[in-house]
Amino acid sequence: TTLDFFAASATSAAVSRSSSLADSPARSMISWSSSVGSSRGIWQACEHVCPLLIHTGDRRYHYSNPSMIPAIVRDFPSLTLICAHMGGYSELDDPAIPLQGKNVYVDCSSSFFAIPRDQMLDLFARYGEDRILFGSDYPMWDMGSELEKLRDLGLSETAMQKILSGNLLKILGENA
Repeated sequence: TTLDFFAASATSAAVSRSSSLADSPARSMISWSSSVGSSRGIWQACEHVCPLLIHTGDRRYHYSNPSMIPAIVRDFPSLTLICAHMGGYSELDDPAIPLQGKNVYVDCSSSFFAIPRDQMLDLFARYGEDRILFGSDYPMWDMGSELEKLRDLGLSETAMQKILSGNLLKILGENA
């Protein structure tokens, strides 16, 4: 299928880059959306090399269901996984949204439009400032507007520093 072709192509690209990425302090992220089964090669290629940003929690797509996260974490415990959209902005009522595992993070991209402020603050408290990254989903949303919405939450200066840069620098192995 087309999806399998893209999965194979992305896996091949990740594997061919993995030897240089593993030795590089400036590793890069690979972003990929798919189901657990068809993406095993991508998960494996990224596990010890680079963080993987996945599209999560959009009811329109089966492949982005957050219920797939436990299987990924179980099968690839060293994979650093970044779950977009606060782990699933359209699936937040599901208590099964699992952000378990020492290497599981969320970003706040495409979330402020769908999640009321009080619920967003609850999510920030639940996930913790050490597990959240700033994301805007640009060009869908304006980066400046999304940053302003983040600032409007009234988080501490320390939390903002972590969310805006510190957590990503930590993921990439840089000094935060």
